[in-house]
Amino acid sequence: MSDARFQSSPFEASALAEAVRLARPFASLSEAARLEQLRLSGMHGPAFDHRIGCEAFEVRADLTVGDACETVDQLLKQVHGTLDLLVTSGNLQPGQAESCAACAVLAKQASGALAVVKAAVFPGNLR
Repeated sequence: MSDARFQSSPFEASALAEAVRLARPFASLSEAARLEQLRLSGMHGPAFDHRIGCEAFEVRADLTVGDACETVDQLLKQVHGTLDLLVTSGNLQPGQAESCAACAVLAKQASGALAVVKAAVFPGNLR
């Protein structure tokens, strides 16, 4: 069932997708607010003074939503490859192969969710 309230012309949808794709949500945030967003997302841990691992990196203020979508896509592909390599290596302890396979399923579900976002952000140009 469709709802006319939520339908738009292709031009309107394309313009909205471009606006979302080019949006820079972190641009208006202070460095402290950006770091807090990274903590809330799980990229950074709860401690403010740690600067190792992922916490050594900050997301640029000029990163666009489109850039973030492409980055997530590439990262998920790397996760898929790594997990597939681990599962097929035959060098895992009992239970580890199953755990890696379960993580692979979660990563595939995340890829499916990202496909929905990319269909909205890159209409007619799925990559």
